[in-house]
Amino acid sequence: MNEKSVKIALVDDNPYVNENNRLLLNKIQKQKKFSRINFEIKEYIDGKDLLESNIIYDFILMDYEMQQLNGMATAIELEKRNFL
Repeated sequence: MNEKSVKIALVDDNPYVNENNRLLLNKIQKQKKFSRINFEIKEYIDGKDLLESNIIYDFILMDYEMQQLNGMATAIELEKRNFL
């Protein structure tokens, strides 16, 4: 079986939102059509933490309003770094 990994970042200052999104992604991954895809999920509490990771993700699910660095400012910085 040829497995593909997909790197996913969950970015929200509410840990319950990140956890619910993780649970939803885990349910999706268990579906037959995704059986050959491994979701590598990492959670961050704000955009600043995401940027400090220096990891290029395939998919980022991010809150717009966060305390330290909001979603729009984070997206702009990711684009500057060619991470988008």
